[in-house]
Amino acid sequence: MNAVRDLADIVARAIPRAADRVPATPDELRDMQAAADMPAALVALYQLTGELYLDGFTLFEPALFVDVNHDREDFGELAELTYFGADQASGFFAVDSFDRIGLGAAAIYWVDRGWMEADAVVPAGDTLTGFLHNVGEGRRPWQGDSLGVRAESRLLDRLDHLPLTVEPGPPLDPMVFVAARAEGKIVPVALAAMLERSNGLWLGPDRRIFRFEEMERLPAANAVIIGEDKALGRIAVTMGGWQDLPADRMFAFAPGSPPESGKLLGRTADVIGYWIEEAA
Repeated sequence: MNAVRDLADIVARAIPRAADRVPATPDELRDMQAAADMPAALVALYQLTGELYLDGFTLFEPALFVDVNHDREDFGELAELTYFGADQASGFFAVDSFDRIGLGAAAIYWVDRGWMEADAVVPAGDTLTGFLHNVGEGRRPWQGDSLGVRAESRLLDRLDHLPLTVEPGPPLDPMVFVAARAEGKIVPVALAAMLERSNGLWLGPDRRIFRFEEMERLPAANAVIIGEDKALGRIAVTMGGWQDLPADRMFAFAPGSPPESGKLLGRTADVIGYWIEEAA
């Protein structure tokens, strides 16, 4: 597949008259690339046209691209994405050229402007070309569940079908979280959902997720220690804002060692789900 040719076809269908296409100038592209990382496909699109309107998508014109991307400190966990368009409502579209989220450096995401968290994004396309093609065909992949909701749903499904080698705990009353919050003890949403199904999880003789009452805060890392593993050591989950990690990321570190010396394992729901499958 020739991405540039395919982009040209998409632009030609959206703007049939070549005279109506207004490519970004070299100076505009230089300013845009200074504001944010631009993958080759995005550069190619702007070399074809700096204005593109599809039903459900508006490409940022060069000046707006620079304005949105030049100062992304307020974008929280999503500050390293490159924002290139809007959904004509409450969301932006972005490409994850550094693959911070983990679905590939060409992946396109829909981002709620009021909820700048990694797990709140919705995958909108594997590539820019594929994304624009789907939009042109009237599809709206960004109207699905966020990455966090998808991961939580997969985990809850696995908890409903546990193998005999995994021993669950009793359900936890959700009101326990309310009382604990008043004392500063908070766990991520996906972990709380798991605990409501199974307060504690024994994943074999060498690995377990603690009961909620056993979990303890790890203030130095803005995290919560949630379990233990004979090989990995202590298991903790981030609450966000530490080591440039988003909330709800699991890591392991040896007892007596600083948390920053540990090993990142992944999104909490995905890791626990993998461990359940591994224990089967």
